[in-house]
Amino acid sequence: MQKPLLGHKVAFLAANGLNETDLIGAQKIVQALGGDTRIIGMDQGLVSSLNEHGWGLNFAADQALNQSLAVDYSAVVVPGGKRSIEKLQLTAHTRRFLRGFYESNKPVCLVNEASELLAFAEIAAEEGRDNLLVLDGDLEPMTEFLKTLLLEEQAVAA
Repeated sequence: MQKPLLGHKVAFLAANGLNETDLIGAQKIVQALGGDTRIIGMDQGLVSSLNEHGWGLNFAADQALNQSLAVDYSAVVVPGGKRSIEKLQLTAHTRRFLRGFYESNKPVCLVNEASELLAFAEIAAEEGRDNLLVLDGDLEPMTEFLKTLLLEEQAVAA
């Protein structure tokens, strides 16, 4: 199987209360494509997820949001989860981080409730820009979205 994301780091922006299914499903897609997943948390520590039964798994944050830059990653995925999104909206670092990807034409993928961050980050889908994907439930479109954009980026760099 071809690994088009080999050598690419994909940031997963999350806070306590993220949707466990969204995170795990998106990570599996990125890893199947050969990408390296990194969790960016509100701080350096654990990020707690929610599942259909209540509090779920804890995930170690690889880096704190206030120390993270879009330039260090090839793409960003924001899993859903109402509590997570509400917490991410409490800091301007979220706006800075997401806008860094969008303005650099790097893939930005928002899952379920994460779409609420568009207004917060002052991101408006612009005609001719294809680096924004908003998913409502089904994660499968993320596969082609990431492959297409990152392969285009590699072609331009070559």
